[in-house]
Amino acid sequence: MLAGLFAAGCVQAVAPHAEPEKLPIIDSHGHLNGDISAETLIALMNRSGVNRMVLMARYFTSAYDAGSGSDEQALDYSRRYPGRFIPFVAGQRGSLGQRNRSRWLKPDGVAEKLLLEAEQKLRSAEFYGLGEFIIRHYDYEAHGQGGGEVDIPVDTPLMRRFAVLAEKFRVPLLLHAEGEPEVVNGMRSLLEYNPKAKVIWAHNCGRSSTEIIGQMLTRYTNLICDLGGMLNASFAGYGRYWPRATQWMHLIEDGSGQ
Repeated sequence: MLAGLFAAGCVQAVAPHAEPEKLPIIDSHGHLNGDISAETLIALMNRSGVNRMVLMARYFTSAYDAGSGSDEQALDYSRRYPGRFIPFVAGQRGSLGQRNRSRWLKPDGVAEKLLLEAEQKLRSAEFYGLGEFIIRHYDYEAHGQGGGEVDIPVDTPLMRRFAVLAEKFRVPLLLHAEGEPEVVNGMRSLLEYNPKAKVIWAHNCGRSSTEIIGQMLTRYTNLICDLGGMLNASFAGYGRYWPRATQWMHLIEDGSGQ
């Protein structure tokens, strides 16, 4: 994520074994806003030692929501800088948000159009994933940012359709879903429905406990956890009890720096 790139850019020395030419670093959870240039991203990546970066556009129209990005923008950046960017077909769209929760349960014409567009883009072989789909998300508008409460079941008819596309084109499906009990059960159901579809569960598998993560990764070989924003620092919300703490939320770092 951009916050991680800024933070990494502050590091003055890199251990020999972690030099970019010896340890390629891929940022697997990068959001693309309409107002950030490819050159700005490249400069941050170079400072941070990041070789490649996943780009997931946000189709939200408001600057408050850090939106106005597009798949076409992500594709343009990857074409202009070969080998540096990995575009995904975006999942953050108002048409798939909380106000349109019913669309996940009963796909309509809008959903069918999105599925068709996603398939066409994946067929081009220039997009390498689907997401990020916001499924269970805590409201952080009170913290001065866009991003309201989202509570959509994980295993829905529409999500299964996206999983079929992920399997068909051999690309990952990336989901944001806080690790509440119903979410964990929904993830199990989705992974069992299509064991050939690779699923990336964002933010260390929804900030789940080590026990749950261990059980899930052992049982489901098609599951991957990303570590997006998991630093315990002011600029990396998901590495803290943010925007609110729950009994199901577990951190990787305690903030002591040890």
